[in-house]
Amino acid sequence: MEMEQAWFKDYSTAAYVDLDIGNTSEYEEYTQRCAEWLKWKYDRLEGEPRLFKELLSGRWDDDSFLVVEPGNKIEATNDEHIMTSVPADRAD
Repeated sequence: MEMEQAWFKDYSTAAYVDLDIGNTSEYEEYTQRCAEWLKWKYDRLEGEPRLFKELLSGRWDDDSFLVVEPGNKIEATNDEHIMTSVPADRAD
């Protein structure tokens, strides 16, 4: 039990991120109750729902999403792109 809950000591805030999608007051209240139970500070943040909405709608532009096709793997690019998708059987 101590190992399972050891991460509690590393945090002090429970944050609810409001993405302005649907009625989420129940989830915000749950976050507040969790913060109270843990004796943590509660914070509410305004989120940006654009990426989430685009993910769900299938509008995956190359500047915001990395689409990894079957048979590919993710590889670091060590540049402004951060990562790319390459064939999994590619020899390095």
